[in-house]
Amino acid sequence: MAYAIVEDLIARFGEVDVIRLSAPEGQLDGMVDQARVILALDSASALIDSYLRRRYATPLSPVPPEIKDTCCTLARYELARGEQKTPSEQMREEHKATLTWLRMIADGTVFLDAALAGATAPAVAGARVSDRARDFAAGPGLP
Repeated sequence: MAYAIVEDLIARFGEVDVIRLSAPEGQLDGMVDQARVILALDSASALIDSYLRRRYATPLSPVPPEIKDTCCTLARYELARGEQKTPSEQMREEHKATLTWLRMIADGTVFLDAALAGATAPAVAGARVSDRARDFAAGPGLP
């Protein structure tokens, strides 16, 4: 499960940028290469989970907005690498800052509003009722 979808990446960085980054070298046909973007978003989500799973139950559900943004930032960086593409200085700085933030989550310096790893549902207080009759054996001195 990816933490962001193609439309999230487009909303965050613009369609022109996503088309430019996702198109194979020399093929700017005006369309976002959905398969490449989905692969980058899946890869980014897996990277995020690798940092979070020590402290949080992954995949996160619901997805906190900051995780969706993080997924988009990482996917954009991934799309900007390879095939004679190089991430811009801004992309490199954002990528570095994002990884630092994820390390801080993994170390417990920063917290998310999400279920912790190994957390169980809270116990429900109150009386328990059974629908089955119990067999009570008469003890010594009882009729």
